[in-house]
Amino acid sequence: MSITCPLCFSNQTETYISLDYCVASNAMKVEEPVDVYLCHQCVSLFKKYQSDTRAHKIITEINEESTLHEEGGAVETRVAYDKYSEGIPKSDYIFEYLNQYAELSNSGELLDIGCHFGAFLKAFTYTYPHWNLTGCDVSDRFKSSVEGISDKVTYIDNELPKSKHGYDVISMSHVLEHIENIDYLFEFISQNLKDDGLFFLQCNNAAQNPFLLLVFEQYYNFTETSIERLCERFGLSIERIAKNWINKELTILIRKKQSNDLPRSKVKLSDKNLIALEANQDFFVKTVDTLQENYKSQAIALFGTTYAAKWFSYLPNLKINNFVDENPELINSMVDDKMVLSPLMNKSDIPIILTFPLPIAEKIKQRLQPLIDSQLIIPAS
Repeated sequence: MSITCPLCFSNQTETYISLDYCVASNAMKVEEPVDVYLCHQCVSLFKKYQSDTRAHKIITEINEESTLHEEGGAVETRVAYDKYSEGIPKSDYIFEYLNQYAELSNSGELLDIGCHFGAFLKAFTYTYPHWNLTGCDVSDRFKSSVEGISDKVTYIDNELPKSKHGYDVISMSHVLEHIENIDYLFEFISQNLKDDGLFFLQCNNAAQNPFLLLVFEQYYNFTETSIERLCERFGLSIERIAKNWINKELTILIRKKQSNDLPRSKVKLSDKNLIALEANQDFFVKTVDTLQENYKSQAIALFGTTYAAKWFSYLPNLKINNFVDENPELINSMVDDKMVLSPLMNKSDIPIILTFPLPIAEKIKQRLQPLIDSQLIIPAS
């Protein structure tokens, strides 16, 4: 079935995956059917909910409870363990990219859209204390935390604050997926960014992650092509893009389009991302089918406790004995009445299912299999 893509208004769309249920970003089950569509024109995924009214109510409830980049309370997710022995807070690492590749002056004006508790603003003001920073989000519950960062930080809730002279930087991290009216957002950015300003965007990369579509409150999942096409529509141009600064994510520097900008290779880029999404579709379907066909009667363990593992744990007729995780803070905790064990603690006769994108699953298996007695299984391999 073909419907109009809400991002590029093309009818070159088709049903990608139909889900009987989803999970929220916090991995809680959402008992609501969803159809996920693929647009061949802008190479993005978008959701159609069975009931928009019911979906908006659920999404509002999820957003009111969520905390960006956080796990286990007030501890921010850490990344880049390959560069830092104990990792680095995700917002700090995202800022590190901006600081490394954007030429920023000693003073200026920045707007962080969807700032939550202000982790990125805090990282930014530590290095650039003379900048005037504004954070905005949908709730006033972040106001005291954000404005407590510095006397140069202001918080605005429930609106996008315009700038009289334009912003030098507009930043947005893992917010784009959650915005239903993308046109309004990009029009605001185009109108309120200085001519030489920078739009700094961090979002998930659907081409590298076959499980993003499981998250109920993400209206869209983007590829590099998706972002390029969006930018073109609103007079913006990608200056630099990284697909491996943070695993499975896009880190992008965007500026207003100049007349001398060279065109990017649209056809080649589009084809590459389409192939990746089609491979992800096959991988996802094969993973589900393999689990339901081969593990109906055998007790299994699921590696990880994030949204993907939780979604698979809700598949009917599976005998989930326990979860497995390497995070020491989670070991011996309970998730959905099931114990979380370390790989070494897992019983030898209970296989551990790796519900990860294939390259990540293979690395985990290669690293852990020689150390444990349990068999590590990649269902779609």
